[in-house]
Amino acid sequence: MINAKDVKIITELRKNARESLTEISKKTHIPISTIYTRLMGYKGDIIKKHTTLLDFTALGYHTVAMIFVSCNQEEKEALTNALIKAESVNSVFKLNNEYQLMFEGVFRTVLEVDEFLEKIEDRFTITKRKIFYVAKELRREAFVA
Repeated sequence: MINAKDVKIITELRKNARESLTEISKKTHIPISTIYTRLMGYKGDIIKKHTTLLDFTALGYHTVAMIFVSCNQEEKEALTNALIKAESVNSVFKLNNEYQLMFEGVFRTVLEVDEFLEKIEDRFTITKRKIFYVAKELRREAFVA
């Protein structure tokens, strides 16, 4: 169970995971040794992974799409695994409503989205799909920050 100290530490990490323990200690008024011990306890449990948030446009990927799909129940696991392994797929989510899966794809062009979906539809029986193109990212990874 996390307490107020944990929330303070996690909040500072969410703002800047590269900040030194000394700086986090100054901001939270929690001893460095306590922060270090808590961080070691978070690994693999509360903290899943340290990562970098990218500006896809700066890398030449101007098309981000949120794609919702449903398929035959027999193919659901195979489709899920294919999406997880696909290079152009950033995130995959299992849903419990009208669609079975949602994934975020990062592409250079809309044509690449179409080509990707054609390949998926050649391999799997997609019964339903809906595509939303992201016009502008307004907020990402800001919870507990």
